[in-house]
Amino acid sequence: MYWLMFLACALLLYLPPLYLARQLWLWAEQQYWWLLLLGWRSPAWLAYIAWLIVLYALAGGLALAVTWRLPEDSGLVRLARQLSQASLGWPGALVTATAALMLLLAWPILPLLRATYGWQLALSTPTVALAALYLAAEALRLAEHNLWIDRAFEAWRHNWLVEQGYH
Repeated sequence: MYWLMFLACALLLYLPPLYLARQLWLWAEQQYWWLLLLGWRSPAWLAYIAWLIVLYALAGGLALAVTWRLPEDSGLVRLARQLSQASLGWPGALVTATAALMLLLAWPILPLLRATYGWQLALSTPTVALAALYLAAEALRLAEHNLWIDRAFEAWRHNWLVEQGYH
């Protein structure tokens, strides 16, 4: 379900008619953000990406909880299982590496080059937020895949115990 939620969030945030990512970013820049535990002022880009990932994880978690309530043979459960097991192979590894490189370029590398050499290159925060969202989606997809494996093993173990007369 996390892949499905990633696709839904990406389409909702980045489709041209609304382009919600840009509007949310402009709103986030106007706000004052604080790190809750430390009480320090937080940069807008950090708060924007953190809250985007938190909302994405909550939406994906709710969708996953809904699929657990559905019968095992329903179409949505089968789709969720197939999507969580799907791996993109070497193109997926390339996309993941590109997203990680984009994050590294966006904050430690390009600002350092700007401060040191006066370069004016930068990446837009909504674009980098999509890369961070993709990396979160990949990590949560792997966690969801492990969850499906654990549930399948538990069902097999339960059936085996019943067959052996232990239950």
